[in-house]
This record gives sequence, C-alpha cells and structure tokens, in this order.
Amino acid sequence: MFLLFFFTLLFINDGGTLSAQWIAQTAPTGTTNLYSVYAISPTSVACAGATRIVRSLDGGLTWTAPISIGGALYSTIHSGVSTSWFSLGQNTTWKLKVGNPGGITLSNGPDSINALHFNTPGCITAVGIAGKVETSCDSGATWQTRVFSGLALNSVWYADANIGVACGVFGTIRRTVNGGTTWANIISPSTQNFNGVTFADSLTGYIVGNAGAFLKSTDAGATWTSMPLGIANNLNGVYFISTDTGYVVGSAGLIKKTVDGGVTWSTMVSGTTQILRGIHFTDHNTGWACGDGATILKYCPTLSVTGNITGTTIVCVGDTLTYTIPPVTGAIGYSWTKPPGWSGTSTTTTITVVAGITSGNITVAATNTCGNGTPATLAITNNSPAIPTITQAVNLLTSSATTNNQWYLNGAPITGATGQTYNILSNGTYTVVVTSNGCSSTSLPLVITNLAVNELSNNNVDFTIYPNPCSSQATISFSEEQKNTSIKLVNVLGECIQQLTTNNKQLKIDMSNVAKGIYFIEVMDEKKNVANKKIIVQ
Repeated sequence: MFLLFFFTLLFINDGGTLSAQWIAQTAPTGTTNLYSVYAISPTSVACAGATRIVRSLDGGLTWTAPISIGGALYSTIHSGVSTSWFSLGQNTTWKLKVGNPGGITLSNGPDSINALHFNTPGCITAVGIAGKVETSCDSGATWQTRVFSGLALNSVWYADANIGVACGVFGTIRRTVNGGTTWANIISPSTQNFNGVTFADSLTGYIVGNAGAFLKSTDAGATWTSMPLGIANNLNGVYFISTDTGYVVGSAGLIKKTVDGGVTWSTMVSGTTQILRGIHFTDHNTGWACGDGATILKYCPTLSVTGNITGTTIVCVGDTLTYTIPPVTGAIGYSWTKPPGWSGTSTTTTITVVAGITSGNITVAATNTCGNGTPATLAITNNSPAIPTITQAVNLLTSSATTNNQWYLNGAPITGATGQTYNILSNGTYTVVVTSNGCSSTSLPLVITNLAVNELSNNNVDFTIYPNPCSSQATISFSEEQKNTSIKLVNVLGECIQQLTTNNKQLKIDMSNVAKGIYFIEVMDEKKNVANKKIIVQ
C-alpha cells in the first residue's frame, strides 16, 4: 500500500478562479524519471520511465513495478486494447507487453524508440532517433522499417486508422495517410523542438514543444498554425479530452488547461517543480501526469453539490423521510450524514431515513477517487417533545412530562388517563405518550407482572382509613398530631377528586358525592414524606 498525498489546488485563470484537485502519489521504491503515461480505464494506468514500468490497477491506491531492466529507458507507453499496455524504449532491444493484471512478455523489438501509438488494436507505429519510423501490424511480433534517416522524432499520434502525425526536433513534422506505410514532410510554422502530439478527433490535432511552442491543426494534420502560450517553459506532453478541452505539461511542474481549443489557458498548481513529461485523461474527471523524480500526479475535479437538498425540514420522531439532490458531474458516489440517532444509509442522490428525537443537519457530499467534495447542508428541526420516562412507586406511575400525557396499557390507550400520574390496577405493559407541536414521543415500556400490593407505605407517615369500604364518609386517623399535612383523594386515572390539609390526628372526608369505585388516599406531611392507601367507595 502506498501513501497518497492529497492536495487541494486551484486553477488560476485570467477570467476567474476554478477549483480542482490533484493527488501526488509515491511511486514504488527505486523509481526515478518517468516519461510517458497512459490509462486504459479510470482505474488502470501505467507509466514508462528509466529502467522500469510502474502501474496501478486500482485508480492509484497502490502502485507496483512489474518490469525493471537495468540501463533501459522506456520513454513511451500506449495501448491498442483495454487489457494491456505496450512499451518500447531507448538503449535496448526489448519490447514490453504489460498484461492487466498480469502476463508480462519480453521479446526483441525495435531500438532507440521515443514514442509509439496504436492506430488500430493490432497495428503500431514507433518513432525515434535519426527519424526512425517502424510499424507492426501483428501487435509487435514483427516490425518493418519505414523511415530511418533524418531528424529525431519525439512523438507520434493517429487521427484515425490511416492518418497519423509524428513530430520532432527543429520543428520536424511528418504525416502519413496510409497507416504508416509512407510519410511526407509537413511545413512547420516553428523551428522549436517538438515533444508531443495528439489528436482530439479525426481533424483536430495539437503539437507542443520547447519555449512554449503550441501548434494546432484543423485539417487532420495537413497544415499547422502556431498559437504560442506566451511562456518560456518547455512543453513536453499534450492531451485533449475534446476539441476544446485539453492540457499541456512541461518544465518546472507546469500544467496548463484550455477549454477553448488553445485560445486561452489556465495555469494549474501542480504541487511540484519537477519536469513533467507525460499527460493522459480517460475522461473529463480522471487524468494522470508523470515526470522526473518519480513524479506521478492524479487529477480529479473538486466536486460540489450545486443544487439544494430537497425534503421536509420540520419533522417528528419516527417519521420516514426522503431527501434528494441533483446528480453531480464526475461523482462516483455520495456520502450522507444525519442527525444523531437517525437511521438510513445511501450512496446515491437520494436517501430515505427514519427520524430520531434530535434536530440537526442532513448533509451530503459527492465522492470520487479523490475523496469527498464540498457538501450541501439542510437544517432539520425536530418538533417532537422529549421522550418521557416512567417512574413507579408500587401502584403509582408518574410521567416525566407534566402535561400532554396519554397512558397506554398493552398498546391501547387508557380512556381518560391523561394526567401526569396513573394508578395501576392490573398487570401488563404500560407506556406513556406525550404529544406537542403535532409530534408525539413514546416512553420505553414498563412491564408490571407482580401487582399485589396497592399501597405505598412510609414509616414516617402512619395512618389508617375507616370504614373501608365506605359509602358517605371516611375517617383518616394518624398515629400522632399532624402539621400542614396534605391529603388527596385520587381516582384510578391519577386525577385529584378532593384535596385537604390537616393539623390534627384525625380527618373526616365527605364521600357522599363521590362515584362508586376504587380510589387512593395520598398523604404528604410537611417533610414531604409520602404514603398512600386504597379506599373503596360503595
């Protein structure tokens, strides 16, 4: 596993500032200068360099060096299929076929090659020193020399299966219209050394070279127009994703981008001062650059959620809710976060959640192989009251909420049981629901299985009730004189029917207007000691 360094960088553009992100990666130990890069998919990429080929099959998370040959300079790498790379080099007679994921094959091939390009899946053109041009149409098994005289050629690229352009030192441009069989010299508008050529389509081509040289063709390479960038840097590599959008790399870590076919350019901060020599993109969102000092850079755009999160902002606990954002270009997934206690996950533009008790933010960030982009946030207000708790004192249940209660037994509401307290009369599962602001919160269930004693005793409050059962009057007798002692008559719903205060040892309570049933006498003395006893009215 190799370390990834993440750099959040900026394009600096005369017309404004654009966000982007490059990842500088640590190549395998022993890697030095790298000259060419080519990706056969967004996850499979290889770089050719001094004495070795390095590659990644997981989008840059890990890198290996499957080929290492002392003294060989592998200046170029390309592919005609989506399963392997092909490389030729200088100072060696080895050609390399690098399989994906394995299957390395080495055999004799053309020497002193600076660049190669597949014009068809099986046909290759290689160019190099002294104007060498060689072609193979059996995937490199055999080669035919087409040209072997003239000035060194540094790069080659095909506009289609037949038309290709090679460029080299002192402004050399050569062109073929028959798949590499014959080559003609093309008039060049510059005498600078040319280091790279590419075609965006069958007509539009670009060449880069020393001292900021930049050429463009719109007729399949038949003629070229100079469009200098106004910089002194040597430009070594060029790649266009479309006819308008392209990149060049060069000395001192230079990376430039154009979105108007080379008329104007943005300078991208690469994070390195090493010479960059090769660049390649698989799409608008994934690209690679390589260069001296084992430099490998991966490009990803910084993703930003450009639209708002849509969904309900005022919620109740337990609500099932759906939130959505517009798709983000270049995203391979989405990372959602929710308020604490909420449930639900998603890696798409839509998430369905179940609301917990808390308020908070719903956030989402688009993700790619660079990581998470800038998130969008939606504030959520949860109107649910606090989850109530139930405390039990023998037969008396008390809710932590002072108002808006509804007591339940075995999942069914108890008619009229809406007070803070409730006197239990039977075994079962009790809950209390508190409703406020259109939302409800439910307590944890309390299971009563051993209801037998219906009285709460307190050694500090000693009293008796007689007669019991009673019909018109009951007497409460204390063991000693009382002082500011409160007496309540409470029904089974926890509702207070009467409330009295006494300073005596005895108190009579009028029951003549009390409906028949079971009630409780609750007593609290001046020291807040509490006791209660059941009384039956006949």
